[in-house]
Amino acid sequence: MKRIIGWALAGWACAGLVASPVLAASQETVTFCGPVVALTEAGCIGVTTGTAKFELGEAKPKPEVGTTIAGTGTPSNAMTTCQEGTHLTNIAWKAVPSCPAAVHRPTGY
Repeated sequence: MKRIIGWALAGWACAGLVASPVLAASQETVTFCGPVVALTEAGCIGVTTGTAKFELGEAKPKPEVGTTIAGTGTPSNAMTTCQEGTHLTNIAWKAVPSCPAAVHRPTGY
């Protein structure tokens, strides 16, 4: 009986009928400001604010490496090929000449 239940659970998980592991890490929005940098994995970009590094792969449009940006996003634990920094979704950003002094640490964490 236990074996049948185990196989049933495995089948449901494969079919996506069990809760997905891709859940938002936090529903709170974080703010960031800093220069866009290339991350270790090819094609991945991010920004570091204070001691926090954010991965910006879902930004549309994507900011160019070297551009200083300020913005917001929602942390997520979605699986991506970029394995460096906290993955953000719902990203809104704009280019800025420099970061304001008040934006030293991410908020919402």
